[in-house]
Amino acid sequence: MSIEFKMDGLEGIEIKLKQLNGDIKIKGARTALQAASNVIKAQAVENAIQYDDINSPTKIWKNIVVKSSAKRFNATGEIMFRVGVMGGARRYARTKANRRKGKVGTYTTGGGTGNPGGDTWYWRFVEFGVPSRGIGGRSFLEKALKEKTNAAITEFSRRFDKYIDRKIRAGVK
Repeated sequence: MSIEFKMDGLEGIEIKLKQLNGDIKIKGARTALQAASNVIKAQAVENAIQYDDINSPTKIWKNIVVKSSAKRFNATGEIMFRVGVMGGARRYARTKANRRKGKVGTYTTGGGTGNPGGDTWYWRFVEFGVPSRGIGGRSFLEKALKEKTNAAITEFSRRFDKYIDRKIRAGVK
């Protein structure tokens, strides 16, 4: 699932942007976008805590992260951050090769995966449900995005505007 936003109403920032070169703009946009992504991550963590089984040693909320996409930036020049869950969609099989690499997931905290919340391969079942079994999803990530979109946009524009003002005052072009 991918959702993209287009922000309007940032005319003041656009005027200031014309005073700076490309590298300065990119660094500021990256910093501001990461801060905006962290707003959504914080809400996703809060939502996941509500749905997590307190008796399970694995914790989905501990594996929620914000990651940048260097591959996309290098290919297109677009800055992108993702809010997601570490750990993939499944457990690794208990093969000799996977045991040697430490990839076999167990149900203990950090069990062989290196993730702080343990092997939470099942997170997609919680998020999207299991339609074949009639189990609906609880969508902690999508719900966080819906709840915090405006707050994230506000945080982005606030951080980016502050960054640009600081660079203009410093005389950086």
